[in-house]
Amino acid sequence: MLSPMDIDGFFLTSILLVAACGDDTVGLDDTGGSTSSTAASTSDASDDGTGSPDPPPDACEPTAAEGSGIAYLGGAELGVRCNDEACAGSCCSNFSVYCADDELACGGAEVACDGAEDCGAGTVCCWHEALGPGSACMDATQCDTEGGAEVCRDDSDCGGGHCVRGPSWAGSLDLGLCQDELASACTPASGAECGGAELAGVELIDADLRGVVLCGADLRGADLRGADLRDANLAAATLGGARLDEVRLHRADLRDADLREASMAYAELDDAVLTGADLHGISIAELSLDGFDLHELDLGESALRKVSLVGADLRDADLRGALLIDVDLRDARLEGARLEGTAFSHVTCPDGSVAVDMPCEGL
Repeated sequence: MLSPMDIDGFFLTSILLVAACGDDTVGLDDTGGSTSSTAASTSDASDDGTGSPDPPPDACEPTAAEGSGIAYLGGAELGVRCNDEACAGSCCSNFSVYCADDELACGGAEVACDGAEDCGAGTVCCWHEALGPGSACMDATQCDTEGGAEVCRDDSDCGGGHCVRGPSWAGSLDLGLCQDELASACTPASGAECGGAELAGVELIDADLRGVVLCGADLRGADLRGADLRDANLAAATLGGARLDEVRLHRADLRDADLREASMAYAELDDAVLTGADLHGISIAELSLDGFDLHELDLGESALRKVSLVGADLRDADLRGALLIDVDLRDARLEGARLEGTAFSHVTCPDGSVAVDMPCEGL
């Protein structure tokens, strides 16, 4: 049986973010409140003057390392739940998500069932990539051999397997998928403990994940758009290809996190820590990284659009092959930065001059 994590596309309520010197400390008190508003992202907060960053955080406890995905428990109802409406026909995704019927045909991906109750005797509801992705009623053997997964309401639908949260089409669907492996102990709630959890491909759009511990978690390809991750511990988490648009990451610990090929537009990163993070190929748009410590980070082949990096520390950073459009680099430190093949378009340079279609002078 195929794991639903292969089919579609977190935790201590108190965490401590420690910086190296003086009062430049951002963390939480015993009640979860912020103990300082000093920007931990600045080079002063993570550089002792020798160019060396603070040591990485202690290894996190893998509290949810067993199992994968998020356990699902739903209810049976006739028709397909689609945008909080029970469709008499199917749920269709074709530019928008809507109920399709005899009068309104589906011209895109189609969910014809969201549980066994929508199918006849001897058949199961099967979710399959080849269907758009989507679902259809078919023989259980056919579903399994063709690489699909049975749609479920709870573990009892899975023949000894386990029911985990399935794809939601950005909240339009509500269904689970069977997998052989146990679900992780992770629950998508504020203050949850999900250290080391296997959550690749999960959809947690607009989720309240304040103070969650996701250090060392596998969140490859996860959809976290609009999620509230303030004070979250994401140290050493794998977020390659994740969707992080409009995410709130105030005071979040992203040290040594893998953010390769992730997208991050309109996100809020006030006082977040990115020391040691891998940002290769990341797409960043419409946000401020003013004063952030990004020295020695890999930003190669990244795309930065309308990003403010005023006073940021980019010493020895790798920006080879990056695309910089409407980026503000005033007073940024770029000594030793690798800029071979970097494209500049309307970039405000460290000295305040503007590079329209060529590198800043002296870089």
